[in-house]
Amino acid sequence: MFWQRQFPLVVCFVLGVSFIIQFFVKHPVIQSDVINEAANFATIIGIFALVLGLYSITRMHWMKIRHRRKDWFFSYVLFASLLLMTLLGWILGVGNDTPFQWMYMAVMVPLSSTMFSLLAFYMASASFRAFRAKSFESTLLLLAAIVVMLGRVDIGPYMFPDTSIGNMPIWGVDEITNWLLEIPNTAASRGIGLGIALGTLATSLKMILGIERSYLG
Repeated sequence: MFWQRQFPLVVCFVLGVSFIIQFFVKHPVIQSDVINEAANFATIIGIFALVLGLYSITRMHWMKIRHRRKDWFFSYVLFASLLLMTLLGWILGVGNDTPFQWMYMAVMVPLSSTMFSLLAFYMASASFRAFRAKSFESTLLLLAAIVVMLGRVDIGPYMFPDTSIGNMPIWGVDEITNWLLEIPNTAASRGIGLGIALGTLATSLKMILGIERSYLG
């Protein structure tokens, strides 16, 4: 029972405290030996996590093939690709001008670009639903989005250029876009980042102190 419940809590507490004190204690032992050993442990854990992930994805797709679930044929493609890339990297290396590098640049990169381009359609659909002027806030968001989109295409500055009335300059769509991105957008991003940081800090302290134990299963 100790090795299943208490021991992981002790390891989490020791490693968590070790990484925390490096920011407050500038002793050479803390800054070199302790941190290096903790980094080595993190690398070892990462390797075990990689093996566990490989086992998990292999088991999941093997069960998919075995029970002939939907699109089970693509699981064969996954296994073939995994085996091919492993053999190419192991036998011929992974440097420049190798078959492994060619497969990565000619297959993996275009597939990744295709996946991200498909996400653009989902983002456009979500934006269409979010930018409906149903309230003052959504109307403000809609107007800001229109201005930023006009400021980021070539036709926008030509349609609404910078001008002036007498000695009073009037911003065009390009200057307004830059102001929106640098002032309100930066302020909102920093607020969101601050909230994420506080949430991460609270969750980390709960895990280090043993209050949060969901990672134990």
